Amino acid sequence: MELRGSASGCSTHNTRGKARTRPAAKIITLLTDFGLKDPYAGILKGVIHAITGTHVAPSTSKAGGATLSRSLCELRTTGSGAHACPPQRQRRGVAPSNPHLLLDGPDVTIVDITHDVEPQDIREGAFLVEEYYRFFPANTIHVAIIDPTVGSARKPIILSKDNYLFVGPDNGIFTLIMGDDPEVYLIENPDFMLKDISSTFHGRDIFAPAAAYLSKGIQLSAFGKNITDPVRLHNMLPGIEGDSLKGAVVRFDRFGNAITNIKVDCLRDFLHERLFEIRIAGIAFMAINRSFYENEFTCLIGSSGYLEFGYYKGSFAEMTKIRKGEQVTVDC
Repeated sequence: MELRGSASGCSTHNTRGKARTRPAAKIITLLTDFGLKDPYAGILKGVIHAITGTHVAPSTSKAGGATLSRSLCELRTTGSGAHACPPQRQRRGVAPSNPHLLLDGPDVTIVDITHDVEPQDIREGAFLVEEYYRFFPANTIHVAIIDPTVGSARKPIILSKDNYLFVGPDNGIFTLIMGDDPEVYLIENPDFMLKDISSTFHGRDIFAPAAAYLSKGIQLSAFGKNITDPVRLHNMLPGIEGDSLKGAVVRFDRFGNAITNIKVDCLRDFLHERLFEIRIAGIAFMAINRSFYENEFTCLIGSSGYLEFGYYKGSFAEMTKIRKGEQVTVDC
C-alpha cells in the first residue's frame, strides 16, 4: 500500500502545490475509539509523520539515534500493514510504544486527546469534541474518528469552524459545534488519500492524510465539493416539559463521574434562581456542590461546563449501577 502518485511515488497532477493558500497548521489532535492495545492510533501518526516530515523520538539503542521521519515519496506498507523502506533508506531508530514520547517535528505536533472513547459511541465523541477543541490555538486541526459505519456510503468530511478545522466521518460527530450554517467540504480528491483505500480503516487511508495535507496549507475546496447538509445527531440536548428540565447521562469519565448533557447556561436559564430538586437514579439533590469532597454523593458543574454527579473517593457509576442514557430531572 502506498500514497498516491506516479511510479516515483509523487503525484503527477500537482494538485497539492497549486492548492496551498491557507496558513500552515502547527498542531493536529487525535480523538478515536481505537484504544491502545492495537496499533491503529500509532498508524495514524505514522501516516501524518510521513506526509509532514514530523519526527518521532529517536531510538535509545547504542546503534544510533536516527529517527523514522520519512518523506511522502518513501511511505509504503506491506500486505500485512507493516511499514517498510527501500533497503537504502532503512532507518535504525524504532518508534516508541508510548505515544507521548513523540517529539515536536519541524512542521506539526500531534496531540492525543484520547483513544478511549467507548467503541462506536458517536454521541460521546461529539460531546468530547465540543469540550476540548477551543483550548487549542487557532488553526489547529482536530481529527475525530468514531466510525461504526466505515466502508458504507457515509462521507468523509472537513468542517471549518471558529478558525479550527475538523476532520472525520459525516456521521454527526461534529453536531455540537456545527452551528446553523456550517462550512463543510467532502474529502473526495484521491490526491489527498493513500493509494489503496481499505473498507475498514479510513482513519489511516483518508482522515490522517487529509489532516496532514491540511497542515501544509491546502485549501479546503481542493479536497472536494462544499456540502450544506452534513449529518446531525438528534436529541443531543435536554428538553423542558412544564416546570421540569429533562436531560440524560452521556458519558462517564475515568473516575466514574456521570456527565450529563445539561450545560450550566441551560440550567441557569431554566432555574431563574428558583428552588429546585435534581433527581437521578433515585437520589435527590437540593443544592449544587462546588467540588466532590463536600458530600458522599455530589451534584456539581464539572470542568466541562456540564452538570455531573460524583461519589467521593469512589465511582458514581459503580455505586448506582446507572448507564449512559439514564434520565436526569430538574424540577422547580
